[in-house]
Amino acid sequence: MYPTVKLSQQLLNTPLGGYGFDNSAMERNLAFNELALKNGDKECKTNITSTGTTIVASVFKDGVIVGADARSTMGNLVSVKNAIKLHRITDLIYAAGAGCKSDLEKVTAMMETEMELFELNNEGKKARVMMAGRRLRQYLFQYQGHVSAYLLVCGVDATGAYLFEVSASGGGFLKPFSADGSGCLCAIAELENGFKPDMTEE
Repeated sequence: MYPTVKLSQQLLNTPLGGYGFDNSAMERNLAFNELALKNGDKECKTNITSTGTTIVASVFKDGVIVGADARSTMGNLVSVKNAIKLHRITDLIYAAGAGCKSDLEKVTAMMETEMELFELNNEGKKARVMMAGRRLRQYLFQYQGHVSAYLLVCGVDATGAYLFEVSASGGGFLKPFSADGSGCLCAIAELENGFKPDMTEE
């Protein structure tokens, strides 16, 4: 075991690489490993950690609540601290996205256009959540996972509140709650522990 104060002082003086991102897990772990070797330890005790996306959504009695983290990463580096991961499909339908940012932007922009055209061609009839989810499934299935877009499509329409999970391979499931991204296991554990049917917004 290493003295914490000594390590933290040494790490503060360790020069970082050429980037200025806050998430320097790789540099920090390399510094820890060098210190461990200097102190006589033979093996590395640290691992580089994943810092990917977490998106969550849950249906409640009168609607759907959806959330996402705001950090966009490239490997273990934070590329954008305030990324927008909630995408508007219609005024009442949104999609939370995990995967490749450019794929998500294009797929959700395409879906927003398709749903708007549907509403214009049908005399203002509002698009439904299942329609958006089904159309996303059809599009992604054609590319068999080569378009890296994992989406939680959620919203409210004339028939009720829905959450539709769509995978990059074109699979889709109607669920009462869901999470996706690298942090989904922790989020799902919390949702499974606390979810009850017909919950209120609070």
